[in-house]
Amino acid sequence: MQPFIVAIPVFDAAMAVKAYRLCERSSSKLLDSVEDFRDTTDALSAPGLELVAAVGTEPFAGDSPLLVSLNAYQLMMGMPLNMSIDPHKLVCVLPGALKLDRTLLHRCASLRAAGCALGLQGFEEPMLEGELIRFCQYIVLDYADPSLQKKLRFITRRIPDKVLVIDGVPNHQ
Repeated sequence: MQPFIVAIPVFDAAMAVKAYRLCERSSSKLLDSVEDFRDTTDALSAPGLELVAAVGTEPFAGDSPLLVSLNAYQLMMGMPLNMSIDPHKLVCVLPGALKLDRTLLHRCASLRAAGCALGLQGFEEPMLEGELIRFCQYIVLDYADPSLQKKLRFITRRIPDKVLVIDGVPNHQ
């Protein structure tokens, strides 16, 4: 079965569209995000990245950045650098729960050196003091997070050089 894929907008704090993110329309699960690491095959699959490698970023995001999620396994395998994707159009979003070691930090540095932007999503405030944050240009916040306003204030005061984007903004049509 072929998934129906759409690009959903992510917004800045002023609610202007800042970038786009791939989403499987049949559910709210974002492509490339893996919720269960027990099956390594699933953790290593990246249907969103594979689609972007085949058709490029422009059908999804135009000239705007395109956010794609990466897990630790995909990062270790060198995705998306080994997939013939223009790295200058991508924001590789890393999970806040990512356990960093020297190898993963090296992979993050390689992504940045190649032109990929990095983002961080699903984190706690102490992570903003760690090593990973120095590689990240984007902070992805969830609209449904009850502490969204608090996190917005904290981030804009403590690390104002990061691009804040808000994901999951409901469509009130």
